[in-house]
Amino acid sequence: ITTSPSSQSAVTGSLVTLSCVASALSEPTVVWTKSSSTTVTAGSGISITNTYSTTTFTSKLMLTSTDTSDKTYTCVVTDSYLSATYTSSVATLTALAIKTNPTSVTVVSTDAPVTITCVATADSSLTISWYKGSTALTSSNSQSFSTETSGTETTGKVILSVINKDSAGDYYCKANYAQNGDFNGGSFTSSSATVAVISIVEDYLLYDNQMNKLPLYAQITKERDLTCVAIGNVEADSVTWEHSMASMADVGNPTSTKTYSSTTKKTTSTLSWTNTPQAASGLYTCTFAYGAKQVETERLLEVVSGVKMLPPESIYVSSSSMVTFTCTLSLRNLSTPPSGMDPSGQEPLHLWTGNLDTKNSWTPHRHQS
Repeated sequence: ITTSPSSQSAVTGSLVTLSCVASALSEPTVVWTKSSSTTVTAGSGISITNTYSTTTFTSKLMLTSTDTSDKTYTCVVTDSYLSATYTSSVATLTALAIKTNPTSVTVVSTDAPVTITCVATADSSLTISWYKGSTALTSSNSQSFSTETSGTETTGKVILSVINKDSAGDYYCKANYAQNGDFNGGSFTSSSATVAVISIVEDYLLYDNQMNKLPLYAQITKERDLTCVAIGNVEADSVTWEHSMASMADVGNPTSTKTYSSTTKKTTSTLSWTNTPQAASGLYTCTFAYGAKQVETERLLEVVSGVKMLPPESIYVSSSSMVTFTCTLSLRNLSTPPSGMDPSGQEPLHLWTGNLDTKNSWTPHRHQS
């Protein structure tokens, strides 16, 4: 035997050719064995072709690769002229495969960096490339890559150093291999992993983070809603509301609803009272659950009696006429508040009137009681 079959890698299910070449004075016979004892015969998914020219004999075993333990092959050639049998060295067929697929993960911006990993197996080195949807990923300020090979395993990683809504999507890796023996190079692809990105959007003029939890006001016995919103490419599994000091029963048993918009990617939860009690005052935590991941925000509610706001009313006027707009805010409904002070402890009560003169400019007047 002048050329033994070569060990090689192949994607599971692909066609592989193992070649054995011998020098003989007459055409010999050949037997292929698997796992050193089982005879391989032509049949479903397997073919054997033999050619003899002058003194060169070539046998080719073509089969569909499988990822099983029976993957070592030997060529046994018998020369009837010399009454001798020769055995080739053993060829190992290693199935190329994704051993570990990327894992789906739910993250928030504070989780950065986030690493997504896949592991491929082969008897030769591989290169790993990453895709998000149909787009190939390249190194940038927001993502980088690493590849490590140990034995027959190659581990590829994409590191997302910046997490935002654009990070959400389906990620997968592709393992690329060069030509090996009689098998051509190519690639094979992992299944995809979904990266769900969540962020909390504050409502009510963004007071929560910027103004150190300024309170939201409710008028006693009136309707009031508290709302919080999370944005992610999947709907939150659940939303829970908790009062920092009391049970929901103690604060008037408000109702809680959850809605999701596939267009805006928002999960919205609203806590509602139809008859707000004084006991509803306090700090509320709104918690969104995405599987094992939880994100939360807070609402500070203050229930006061006698709050009444009167906005200016829209009116129609003729050109160049004098117009007065009035906006009034009263607190606590006291008939005779102390001079110059608001007994609620809030800002002094104000009345603003704006006079629009013929030059379309405002002349403000401030009155304090």
